[in-house]
Amino acid sequence: MTRNKTDIHFSNMIKIRTLIFTVTALLLSLTEGNAYDGKTDGRFYNLTAGEVAIDSMLPHFTVSFPLNENYTDSIYNVEVVYPEYMDLSKEDIRKLKMFPDFIPGETPDIDTWTVVDRRRGSLEASMVPIVKRGGKYQFLVSFMLRLKSSPKVNGGLRKAKAADNSPASRYADHSILAS
Repeated sequence: MTRNKTDIHFSNMIKIRTLIFTVTALLLSLTEGNAYDGKTDGRFYNLTAGEVAIDSMLPHFTVSFPLNENYTDSIYNVEVVYPEYMDLSKEDIRKLKMFPDFIPGETPDIDTWTVVDRRRGSLEASMVPIVKRGGKYQFLVSFMLRLKSSPKVNGGLRKAKAADNSPASRYADHSILAS
């Protein structure tokens, strides 16, 4: 089978685009701070047909991000970047309707939680890689993830506790220990 010039050109453009995205992501991930603070994790995730298949359960994608030593002083969010989608087949749409509680958005909803193992924190992120864009149901088949962190805002709470730190403030007003 011979390939025409258009097929070869298109194939080369896809390879070049993937290489550019990968190199850019790797360069961004070399800076200091959190392991991924505001950056992608440096790799594309390519989900196969078996990984996004709908049968008795919805497909789930889960990944873990290691965090730095001071992970407790930040709030973390994960977002999808460079997404590529594929339309669901009629059979997949029929199977998706077996899950009436699942309502996909234009981008996947990502659930995150912090896990601590041997005093090292990591952020777990999980999502159902199905979206509804332009009235069509689609699988998220290729993407990168970006982890963003922001400082926790709880300085006001600490100041309020410090201002009322007298021994009498520890007891109820009607307690004999308060006097």
